[in-house]
Amino acid sequence: MSQSENLERKPAVALRRAQRLGKENPCLKALKAGMEEEGVPWQELEAENTSSTRLSREGAEWSQLGVGVGIDAQGSISIHFHRLGHTEPLFYSEGALATAVKARTLGANAARLVKGIPFKD
Repeated sequence: MSQSENLERKPAVALRRAQRLGKENPCLKALKAGMEEEGVPWQELEAENTSSTRLSREGAEWSQLGVGVGIDAQGSISIHFHRLGHTEPLFYSEGALATAVKARTLGANAARLVKGIPFKD
């Protein structure tokens, strides 16, 4: 991550999006809506085109809240918590299976991880 991103860091879930994924992607919008409905802030960061798992792990390490969400160019979504091992995300949805409804639930679960309350199914 760049030095300017470190200067702008706020207490928020780090939402790392692959450069090739458009800002108007329905799953990206749904992820944000899920976090918003739970009242937890996020900070969206454009990142290199890599796996959602790597994006979420790096986001969790960067986030002051310890939670990272990654969405890659194929639409796969991962949620990572900084206390987990480096390879296993807490939640993962493969791009072909990711729908806006699933993404909204994942966004809500990322927020619920921060709040320490039970996850949605």
